[in-house]
Amino acid sequence: MVPGIKKANYKFLKYLMRTDGEFYQFRCEDNITIHKETDLYVVLGQNDTVVGYKDQLKFFTSQQIDDIYVLTNTGHNPMIDAYEEVRRLANKFIESIEARV
Repeated sequence: MVPGIKKANYKFLKYLMRTDGEFYQFRCEDNITIHKETDLYVVLGQNDTVVGYKDQLKFFTSQQIDDIYVLTNTGHNPMIDAYEEVRRLANKFIESIEARV
C-alpha cells in the first residue's frame, strides 16, 4: 500500500471520487506520512501477479523495515488467502510496538 500511496496522483484520485462514495478509496490516504521513525511490517503474497512480490522486495530493501514476510500459497490479497497467518503477524506487530512503549 505504501508505494502506491507515495506515488499516487491525488488530483486524479479526487477526480475519480464522487460524493456518493461509489468509487473505492482508502479513508486514511490524506493522513499517512512515512518517515524514518515509521514502523513497517510488510506482508507479501508469493503468487501476487498484480504487483509482484519481487518488485515490492526491491522497493522495500531501500527502506528501514522491521520485518518482511512473503507468504507462500497467497496472491495479491494475503488477508483473504491466508487470513489466520496475516492475523497472527498483525498481532505480532502490535505486540512488538507495545513492548517498546
